[in-house]
Amino acid sequence: MRDARSKSNPKPVRRAWCRWIGALLLIGSVSFLGLAQGVRSAPLELRGIVVDPSGAIILGAEVVLRDAQGQEQRYVTDASGEFRFGPLMPGTYSLRVTAEGFAPYEEPALILEPGPAATTRVRREETILPHPLTITLEILITERMEVTEETRVSIEPDANLSAVVIRGEDLEALPDDPEELLSTLRQMAGPSVGAGDVQVFVDGFRERGRIPPRSAIREIRINNNPFSAEFREPGRGRIEILTRPGTELFRVNGFFDFNDEALNARNAFAPVRAPLQVRRYGGFLSGPILRNRSSFFAELQRREMDENETVRATILDPATLLPVPFAAVVETPQRGTDFSLRSEWQLWKNHTFSAGYRFFDSTSQNQGVGGFNLPERASTSESQQQTLRFSLTSLIQRRMTNELRLQLNRRESGSQALSEKPALVVLDAFSGGGNQGALFSRRTSDELEFSNTFSLPWRRHLVKMGVRVEGDRLYDVNRSNFGGTFTFSSLEQYRDVLLGVPGARPTQFTINRGDPSAALTLWEFAWFVQDDWRVRPNLTLSVGLRHEFQTHLRDRLNFAPRFGFAWSPRNDQRMVIRGGAGIFYDALEANLVLNTIRFDGRRQQQIIIRFPGFPDPFSEGEVTIRPTSLRVLAPDLAAPYTLQSTIEVERQLPRGIFLNVGYSRVRGVHLFRSRNINAPLPGMTLPPDPTRGPIFQIESTAYSLRHELRVGFRRQFSRTFTLFGNYVLSSTKNDSDGALSTPVNQYDARSEWGRASFDSRHWFFAGGMILLPWGIRVAPLVSIRSSRPFNITTGQDNNLDTIINDRPSFADPAMPGAIRTPFGTFNPNPRPGEPIIPRNFGTGPSYRNVDVTFSRTFGFGQPRTRSEWPQLGRQEGGLQQGPRGGGGGMGRPGGGMGGLRGGMGGPGGRGIGGPGGEMGGPGGGGFPGFGRSEYRYNFTLVVRAANLLNNVNFTNYSGVLTSPFFGRANSALPARRIELQLRFNF
Repeated sequence: MRDARSKSNPKPVRRAWCRWIGALLLIGSVSFLGLAQGVRSAPLELRGIVVDPSGAIILGAEVVLRDAQGQEQRYVTDASGEFRFGPLMPGTYSLRVTAEGFAPYEEPALILEPGPAATTRVRREETILPHPLTITLEILITERMEVTEETRVSIEPDANLSAVVIRGEDLEALPDDPEELLSTLRQMAGPSVGAGDVQVFVDGFRERGRIPPRSAIREIRINNNPFSAEFREPGRGRIEILTRPGTELFRVNGFFDFNDEALNARNAFAPVRAPLQVRRYGGFLSGPILRNRSSFFAELQRREMDENETVRATILDPATLLPVPFAAVVETPQRGTDFSLRSEWQLWKNHTFSAGYRFFDSTSQNQGVGGFNLPERASTSESQQQTLRFSLTSLIQRRMTNELRLQLNRRESGSQALSEKPALVVLDAFSGGGNQGALFSRRTSDELEFSNTFSLPWRRHLVKMGVRVEGDRLYDVNRSNFGGTFTFSSLEQYRDVLLGVPGARPTQFTINRGDPSAALTLWEFAWFVQDDWRVRPNLTLSVGLRHEFQTHLRDRLNFAPRFGFAWSPRNDQRMVIRGGAGIFYDALEANLVLNTIRFDGRRQQQIIIRFPGFPDPFSEGEVTIRPTSLRVLAPDLAAPYTLQSTIEVERQLPRGIFLNVGYSRVRGVHLFRSRNINAPLPGMTLPPDPTRGPIFQIESTAYSLRHELRVGFRRQFSRTFTLFGNYVLSSTKNDSDGALSTPVNQYDARSEWGRASFDSRHWFFAGGMILLPWGIRVAPLVSIRSSRPFNITTGQDNNLDTIINDRPSFADPAMPGAIRTPFGTFNPNPRPGEPIIPRNFGTGPSYRNVDVTFSRTFGFGQPRTRSEWPQLGRQEGGLQQGPRGGGGGMGRPGGGMGGLRGGMGGPGGRGIGGPGGEMGGPGGGGFPGFGRSEYRYNFTLVVRAANLLNNVNFTNYSGVLTSPFFGRANSALPARRIELQLRFNF
């Protein structure tokens, strides 16, 4: 084998990396020096939360702040009971808080002055008060304890009620395992409406690997600010995660999770309740390094998962060669370690530097089995990820902010099959032999991400502008399918081949040959500018422009204008009408480009043989065709994008009910698909160029259209019961299911228009929090999704284009050879030019799931004062007291223009939210006041039931007409699981 490193030529790439890193460091240095020259005193703000004597938040309290000149600012506490004023000048202020049913609260002389790390220090004479403030109102009318109706919706761009914000104790309702957590967050986000999949950001950095464990997460935001130009994807395609910063006082947390098969139900397809045990344990330590100057947060988690997979297939009896069902359970143990360390430093008065390091390592055994895949297809896999993140947040000229971020990430992964035998794929019956897809691979990915965002509040405007650069260098060694794969269209065909029936052969044999190594360097660039303009007290306009381009894609004029508005018709903020429109581009993935390099006809070849010999595919002489397939990018390849428009009404109804109704239209343009441009013409048997094999060209010629109607609600019935939910009615059609999706007719894709593979007409998600007697908290999460379609195919290569995706035509039941099914009667051998059935014609399974978390906290030790209680919206760190970024506070009643935004969980944090403050469907819903311990030490017992009702959620419906499983599923999602957890913190 030739030296892979000599072919990848790493020296020029290494020099290019050095040049880019040097240029980025130069940009950062110039930016840092320029910022340092313009630093003045930081703007001040006053934040707090209003609660009753029990610690429950008070909705609709009016907070009035008056300066020494008698000028007043007013704020009505939102759904999280919080208020915020800023920017403010240093000085003495008076504060008055009033709410129906409570006695007024007054502070005649609060002194505001600059604190460390660009924070605000609040004192009463010589006494320094904890900030944010906690204001407790005494009950005046004890008979009136209901929630007031004075809460308002907001016209801020990032305060849409359709957003979901999860923080504080609300996080306890979510799974602890990062993979399960991400799956739950995707369900809460709903179906993606962008050009790509739902994207995840951690502390402002795009996360392409594994998200942090829940114990390291401070806050999660979903579907926030739909038309922001700062991000490539729309808000409804984005999940933002903020990690925990350090604290001024030392804090320790430990946990242990346990699950065993004795606590679970049996999988619907498993012959027995399989052995299973899951153990997760770890914790975090947080505290100061230098008081009032630096802090740290260290987290360690270990998981040991002895999971299993269920195999359900139909095979041939070795003795009689008759079809027999096969069911087995295979253990799939996994081990993983996750460690992270973050620190924040106040370098100068108005500069805060954050740094973080994360290490993740995992190993898995017996991967690739389950469903139709027999145990002999098992493989082992391993992965390791190391991430360095740096951010510098600076205040300039009192109100301007600049955020500079740099991320370096290395991911190493590999897999190896337990057997190198050729794979045997009998379509939707069974798959045996070696796992050729994971025969042997080693991949190293070095990623760089740099971004700089500048925010300038000016009069009624908040202007944000920034740049983002992302680089990815891949070095990949992949021997996938170097042992070859036999494909049989049916179990009967496989049986005939084994019996030696004359003329019986496999449908196809494929094998890869050549150099298994390939390397790639890909860069993406983007810049944006955005203006949030408060035109009037009841009207906000947002206008933005984003431009992005990348290497390996000639299309560079990818300008994406964005527009949004929020209007309160009566200026009472009980009803807000939101709308917007914009263009959202997607990128050309590195893996697609890597495939064009690997299958360029020289480095590596993919040989396809129709009707080969068996077991020697090359034994049939001249009868077989041995073409070499290529993968190329179309010369006119363009970046895919979506045109999105939305109109939404948010309304605050009587008795504390919040309702939002919205409609979106999403049009996908220039979406990716693959096409064999050397396929035989319809009715022909030979390709246009017989000297060449299949040429799979990636094109940007596909389209999609989605209509979506959303209804969300939230209701806090009392301080012990909150309910929220979202319902989506949608229809999505397209003519491609992805970049590797190919049409049946390579020369006419009109017949491909149909339901998207992910199309679910109805989607519903609801949750809540209930506080029962004896301090027991119950958090249910309900998710329901209507059926998704699946594609129906003949299992044969009818048109001889080497792709087994041909669909049948409709047929009369009396027609010879017609196949009757619950979905209709089909002709598996349609004539050329005969209309075939639509793509994704079958109707698959629906999905129903109920998860419930029960928790109880026990406290002991010295009771804490109220100022030590955890506050909603309050940063956990001593250095992070500013509001979250940019327009966070623009235009809220009495609010200013916002403050710093946290990178790496560093300066800023979220601060005060709008009506979308806590966890919930539309705008949160939150569970304030639950689970607070009055003691310095406490431990929590948690019982989490996943799939509580033990619904059987089928997956992988078979659409191959020749399969014995046609129209049925052969696998299901996990049955009910009961997980026990113990947490301790002080």
